[in-house]
Amino acid sequence: MRLSETSRCAILGKEFFQIAPQPICSPGLVMYGFWRTSRLPALLIAAMVALGCQPSVETPEPNAAKEAAPLRILLVDETSLDEVLQREWSARFDTPLSIEHVTAADLSQAKRLGTDVVIFPTMMLGSLAEADLIAPLPTDEVESQARDVREQFANVRAETRWEGQTFGVSLGSPRWLLAYRSDLLAQAGIEPPQTWAQLSEACQRLADRSQFADLPIAKEKWYSLLQPTAPQNGGNWMLARAASKLAAGSQISPLLNYDTLEPRLTSPAIVDALSALVSDATSAGQTDELSPSLCWQKIVAGECAMAIAFPERLDEAALDATPKTIRESIRFVPLPSSEEGSTIAFGGFSGRIVSVASASDQPQLAATFLWWLTSSEIASRIAPACADTCPTSPQQLEQLSSWTGELAGAPLESAKEALKQTLEASEQLIPLRVPGYQLYAEALDKAVRDTLSKKSDAQKALEAASAEWKGTTVAKGSDGQRQAYHRSLK
Repeated sequence: MRLSETSRCAILGKEFFQIAPQPICSPGLVMYGFWRTSRLPALLIAAMVALGCQPSVETPEPNAAKEAAPLRILLVDETSLDEVLQREWSARFDTPLSIEHVTAADLSQAKRLGTDVVIFPTMMLGSLAEADLIAPLPTDEVESQARDVREQFANVRAETRWEGQTFGVSLGSPRWLLAYRSDLLAQAGIEPPQTWAQLSEACQRLADRSQFADLPIAKEKWYSLLQPTAPQNGGNWMLARAASKLAAGSQISPLLNYDTLEPRLTSPAIVDALSALVSDATSAGQTDELSPSLCWQKIVAGECAMAIAFPERLDEAALDATPKTIRESIRFVPLPSSEEGSTIAFGGFSGRIVSVASASDQPQLAATFLWWLTSSEIASRIAPACADTCPTSPQQLEQLSSWTGELAGAPLESAKEALKQTLEASEQLIPLRVPGYQLYAEALDKAVRDTLSKKSDAQKALEAASAEWKGTTVAKGSDGQRQAYHRSLK
């Protein structure tokens, strides 16, 4: 839904861009300061949620009675959550919700948000925190009141942290897994790949479709492996393939020099990852740029033996068009690593985070909304409506079918285990999420695209990407980018 200019200005607070800071006696600032520094009684908000109560407010005089001010929710690049949020909230609380939408591009221009809660793509955390558009959550309140948040996987919680503070609560970020056809691998005598070298070997051995003549596969198209190489995916997939070697270097800053911000994209780990990505695509016969969603649809359709994907819900048409036997044969393992038995997580490149807006004039109610939305029961009812979410805790993981739909039995249990191993990994690589993160990501996408199309080799493509990164850093302001990058690592 495209907002009118008047609505956009109200939400983004553009009328406040040039004014001086509000005086300290401003009610909005007083409430905000109270929420950040006060010590609410333990379990107060949890109790309100459990009882379906709205936060207590001072009763107005009869002749001055007004309707309760709505809790304002701003959805960024998201339109699928409106109905379910309204339905679930109104069934439990009297305070109405007012939901508005904005694009990430419009939000990047804002200097103040006229809203209470922001639900945004995970990669925007740094940009919003640096612009002081979202507020950190008090640690003591997270620890004392948000039991479901505390029980989230550590790698999930890490995605919401900036400069050592928690700036929101995650609705989950889908993690790529290696999906494979167990019947086809068994026919070929191949074990599920645990290392990148094993994956490359499997690509070559599974390329000949004639060996699967007696098994259900697509009649026309065939690929041994499908990788997510489409824009907004290709660069991240290259980094995911490099993650285990980058982690092995024990560097706190594997993508940029910590002091100078000099790009490290031409390190052997990243060059080798891009070269292997292209080699596997050639062996597999993949020429199209695919999203993870399309990779998943194609393995379910019988078009490939292996795919990098998250097992999302399929629509009725896709289910009707594919044999059930294919879905029943699909299994999952964590992404390969450089060594057997090692799982290095790659996360934070997708997903949704819920934060309290810095300018909220009812931050306590906004915090109540956060705890409510991310509780295990409610999250599994609401988050799956957005395809860019996934379970965030062991409790939610048991409800994975809320996200995957028809997936059941052994395939579902396999997905649970693979996702659990990934989310519990002791090390995790997160892409750059400083202001201008889209430009850095686009440079990586171009490097992958140019190498796949044979316009350049991996080394030269990554040298060009490094030059783009340097230009973006200078354009955004080197000192500010350095400070933001340092804060992103804390």
